[in-house]
Amino acid sequence: MDWQRDAKYYEFWVRGDDQGRFSIPNVRPGVYTLHAIADGVLGEYAKTDITVEAGKPLDLGSIEWKPVRYGKQLWDIGIADRTAAEFLHGDHYWQWGLYNEYPRTFPTT
Repeated sequence: MDWQRDAKYYEFWVRGDDQGRFSIPNVRPGVYTLHAIADGVLGEYAKTDITVEAGKPLDLGSIEWKPVRYGKQLWDIGIADRTAAEFLHGDHYWQWGLYNEYPRTFPTT
């Protein structure tokens, strides 16, 4: 089960600034895994066993992420930004009945 589909545990989300800095306030004490994604980068970063203690600040310091690449990328479809905004109806992925619009959207096929 990956983190995007797991609803059994607490998840705290934040967007980093232009320098990659971020702060996540009000995190409950516990042991967590930090996941990071970046626009234009395939894959994700993960750092396990991060212990958050009550009332204590936590500074992870500088984190270096070198995305894993196996060989040269030959081609891609879309933009690696976890959206489908560049495609027709790409932001309507939960819109029921969109397939009924196919004849109107593509009248010559």
